Amino acid sequence: MNVGENKGRRLRLAIARFAAILIEEARDLTGFTFSQLDEYLGLPDGQSYRYSLYPISGKTRSPQAAGIQQLEDRVAALLKRCSHKLVVENNRKLNPDILLSDDHVEGSPNDGLNLRGYDATDFQIGYEGDWPTYRRLKYDRSSFDACLGISDILKSGEFELLPEMIRIYAWQWGILWNKGIPGVSHLEAGIDLKIPIELYLPALVEQAKNERAFIAQAVQTQEGRGSFESFQSRMALLERGMIQRGLAMK
Repeated sequence: MNVGENKGRRLRLAIARFAAILIEEARDLTGFTFSQLDEYLGLPDGQSYRYSLYPISGKTRSPQAAGIQQLEDRVAALLKRCSHKLVVENNRKLNPDILLSDDHVEGSPNDGLNLRGYDATDFQIGYEGDWPTYRRLKYDRSSFDACLGISDILKSGEFELLPEMIRIYAWQWGILWNKGIPGVSHLEAGIDLKIPIELYLPALVEQAKNERAFIAQAVQTQEGRGSFESFQSRMALLERGMIQRGLAMK
């Protein structure tokens, strides 16, 4: 996983934080132990645990700049979701009144970026197009008790206990389909059970990105992102995505 030149201290915090987000996502949605994650993600023994340690401690390890995208790709494959391109965001350039702008995006972690003049705390890793990371969904403003483990909730079937934004975006994880989450099944989406859901997810994600961009342009305020996420329903995303996919296949 440690591939390519390390971009040094300016990205170390951002990369370590995002690696921890990916491990948290993988553990929450699979219920795997760290040892199992190491095996499924192709990591050395104990590496997923070391990646999970954030804030940084003496035991924390993180991929190098070229490796964080690989970790994203591996976690996405494990969870059967679309992999997203990672970008470096400069929080000092962020304008909270302009939604989905890329003016604060410096480029990809492995682009050989010139980050001089900024501190390590100015940067974070995010998804291209401001697609929400797992932690943004999990720790949204909804009343979620962090003491309740996501994997335990999924096993119990008490899906109403999931954070609101996790429920809304549950369709993006192929491993969560047909588990009983309302709206996230082949039957409710009108898909033949013989067709793997992974074939449909790219169209659903693309449609969701288009809708997010449309709302951001229509509501250029601080509340724009919240407005989008509060009124979007997963069935609306599914229906529109399936229609789009169906038309494309004709």
